[in-house]
Amino acid sequence: MKIKSKTSTIKSVSVALGALVLVNTGACAQYASDQAAHAADVRAIQARRDQHAANVAALYGDYAAADAYAHAAHVRRVQSYRDAGYAQRLRYWGY
Repeated sequence: MKIKSKTSTIKSVSVALGALVLVNTGACAQYASDQAAHAADVRAIQARRDQHAANVAALYGDYAAADAYAHAAHVRRVQSYRDAGYAQRLRYWGY
């Protein structure tokens, strides 16, 4: 009887541990998804700021600065799209 009770105790402990790991993994995926979505929002704001700076520089005739700011805006926009896609995949797949 002792051997059977030890195995059943081990099974119940392993099941509880497995459930805890699944809950923790879901929480970690949610946290990572939230962080990626926040990073996408921040980069989108930075891209808008850079685009505005490019527009102002072009308005005043500084086309080299306008080109540099426009390039920076493009890079930030691409990073924002990448982070948003990563956040969406994390939310959908949960890993």
